[in-house]
Amino acid sequence: MLRQLIATGTVRHGTLGVQVQTLTPELARMLDTGAAQGAVVTDVAADSPAEAAGLKPGDVIVAVNDKPVQNEHDLYGAEGSAPIGSVLELKVLREGRPLTLRARLAAEAIASSDGARLDERLAGATLADAGERTRRALGTGGVSITRVAAGSRAAENGLKAGDLIVGVNRVDIGGLRDLRAILARKPRTLLLSVVRGDEAFFVPLR
Repeated sequence: MLRQLIATGTVRHGTLGVQVQTLTPELARMLDTGAAQGAVVTDVAADSPAEAAGLKPGDVIVAVNDKPVQNEHDLYGAEGSAPIGSVLELKVLREGRPLTLRARLAAEAIASSDGARLDERLAGATLADAGERTRRALGTGGVSITRVAAGSRAAENGLKAGDLIVGVNRVDIGGLRDLRAILARKPRTLLLSVVRGDEAFFVPLR
């Protein structure tokens, strides 16, 4: 990851393309798994490594590469720490039957754009859809700022790499598509709702 950060300024993560939640006693009874702990698959993205491996909603992942999965965080942690292209061996219970599935991690596909192409007040910023991890951590979508060129208009406006734009002119946005739609109307004033770390604040662009 350090080499990737030095070379590109960003770190690309691998993804299974799966959403999970922690197995609870109630879920275990309803799914008739017999498992005491694990991560329940709730959604499998189309054309994802998870779909190719054969994972299905309702499956309970109980181990990754022979390491027990006690909850959803264990699964996401294993996914996030493994290199892109590596194969994860998943121990799964499906309707109580044990299965072993193998999934090759793919790079997370994230749309990106040069800020200047959207609005000159964003010149110098590279923007991208918020990734899966950001959405899971914050419970919201938005547009991530992946780079800000020194001395650029975006930098002068106070934007920094790592900022998450969650709204424009007090309208929530889910990603680049929403941002493009708003900026296509050429608003005279531009007020961004930004999340930076644990702080949320407004940034007026000039």
